[in-house]
Amino acid sequence: MDIKDTVMQHVAQIENLARQLNDVEEVLSDVAINTKILMSLPGKFNTLIIAWDSVATEKQTHANLIKRLIKEEQCLMVMDATAEALAVTNVSQKNTKSLNNKIR
Repeated sequence: MDIKDTVMQHVAQIENLARQLNDVEEVLSDVAINTKILMSLPGKFNTLIIAWDSVATEKQTHANLIKRLIKEEQCLMVMDATAEALAVTNVSQKNTKSLNNKIR
């Protein structure tokens, strides 16, 4: 997965490859497609990959995987935004303290 891609872009690329293989009569199962999607995700999705293994086999459908990936991506985006906001606040506070120390 390219760092700039969303989960849906990544899934679409894998599905496109699977369709191309299907066109030359090399049919991939949903399990194989799901495995390729999961194994090509960046490290920030490791928690989801581990959790997916504990999902009941009959519920490990392609549709369920996509739903979980989208939810995970949204959670990660919120966490990244929160961490960035905290970092900006922390830097701002340090700069204010540094400026106050220089004035004294």
